Amino acid sequence: MLETASACGMTERQAWWKVRFPLALPMISTGVKIATIEIIASATLAAKIGAGGLGEIIFTGLGLNRFDLLFIGGMTVAVLSVTAALLIESLDRTILRYKRYS
Repeated sequence: MLETASACGMTERQAWWKVRFPLALPMISTGVKIATIEIIASATLAAKIGAGGLGEIIFTGLGLNRFDLLFIGGMTVAVLSVTAALLIESLDRTILRYKRYS
């Protein structure tokens, strides 16, 4: 692709924005999606240092052996993660319309 771009007379800047970046965009989007899910899931650990959040419910459930608190906290984190993933996926589908096979 890069050889074709240079054969067409593209400058280095044009090759970056018209060839390299569009080819890398699906991987960049996947990385953002995975990082977002990981951040949401890891944010529950902030309760261990007293920062609060949904982790407080989970750690309270662990301390008191209460399955209902564990379930509520875990399901809330799961729903937030899935919602964020779906949001990024829908954004990805609108930005990367050219990738659809139809």
